[in-house]
Amino acid sequence: MGNKTNKLNVCLIKSEYTKFDEIIDPDTTSRDIDGVGTFYMEDSRPRPPDWLNDFFGSRLRGKLHLTTSTAKGVLLVRLRIDSKPISLPSYLDMDVLC
Repeated sequence: MGNKTNKLNVCLIKSEYTKFDEIIDPDTTSRDIDGVGTFYMEDSRPRPPDWLNDFFGSRLRGKLHLTTSTAKGVLLVRLRIDSKPISLPSYLDMDVLC
């Protein structure tokens, strides 16, 4: 079997945001990972897919046991180059780039 790979989205945050709670709601569940960063997550709960009601309306309500669940998590890591935080050019007017 081949090597397993994972897709990652990498985002750069403007340097004016210096605290993680300026980026993520401070009430979000988090776990510190020593030497790496902080992982933030939200609870996943099974629920009917959004498209089910959009497509069928109320015709199938209660008749299907079709559920979906989405895992939501983000790892925030502080990066420094030459002992300086990485920052974005000021002409970029987006708060977060992904």
